[in-house]
Amino acid sequence: METRTKSCADRISEEYKKSMKDIEVALKNERRREEYLESVLAVSKKIVYKIELSWGGPQDYFEVVVDPDDNRVESATYHFLDWFDGAEITVSKDDLVKIEDLFEWLLEI
Repeated sequence: METRTKSCADRISEEYKKSMKDIEVALKNERRREEYLESVLAVSKKIVYKIELSWGGPQDYFEVVVDPDDNRVESATYHFLDWFDGAEITVSKDDLVKIEDLFEWLLEI
């Protein structure tokens, strides 16, 4: 049995390249296209709200992911960008409740 020694962060670039190659092959061949589409496990629809707090340098904003079926906030990330650099963090469950309470009008749209 093979033991994984690389993290997902180390592996993601190669996995992405493999996925894109599969898509390119599927786009060139109708049979492969049908096979590829049949192999997709699920397609989920989510609404992403971008709550922009500032622009330029620096810029910060929240991205809030909402399930459209029940208008439930699933997750949020906070983004901070400053001239050719940027970072994001996942909002904690406690803070997610605060964001949901403050921006509850989003869920009514």
